[in-house]
Amino acid sequence: MDVQNKAKQNPKHSQSPGPVFKSNIDSMRGIDHINFGMPSGEEAEHLCRQFYSGVLGFAEVEKPPRLRSKFGGLWFDIPNTRMQIHFSVDKKREDGSRVRDFGHLAFHVDDIETVEKKLRVHNVHINVPDQGDVPGVTRRFFFFDPFNNEIEFLHKDPNHNNNGTSNRSKL
Repeated sequence: MDVQNKAKQNPKHSQSPGPVFKSNIDSMRGIDHINFGMPSGEEAEHLCRQFYSGVLGFAEVEKPPRLRSKFGGLWFDIPNTRMQIHFSVDKKREDGSRVRDFGHLAFHVDDIETVEKKLRVHNVHINVPDQGDVPGVTRRFFFFDPFNNEIEFLHKDPNHNNNGTSNRSKL
């Protein structure tokens, strides 16, 4: 079925740039993590732990010290997956409202150099942060989609110690 016929059946596909269900990134491994913002402080951390560990049963994992000192927040393993949910402390505007600048979706890919080249061919601006902040991640970069949603692609060292649900150590 071509994209135009599919779009008539489901309007969500009307803007599809290519074949339905065919990834243009052959080395895609899946979602690695989702990052949300959170308020700062011990009370916010307590509420986060209470909800994500206590209610949902997610196991807290250690956030690398360098990232914790820069962004605050907590990390949790999502049960029965190799995915995590991360929280980083939101910045505040002068009026006290939250600036949500940490929210992003991260994909794990095998061939990160090829993915980066494909994005650059399409004039996508790539932001490469300091490397080495996340144990087991050999390279990562960020970019924005056309709607200003931040996306991260990362590559993990296949030889990094993996304890079954996370490549980070348990608390």
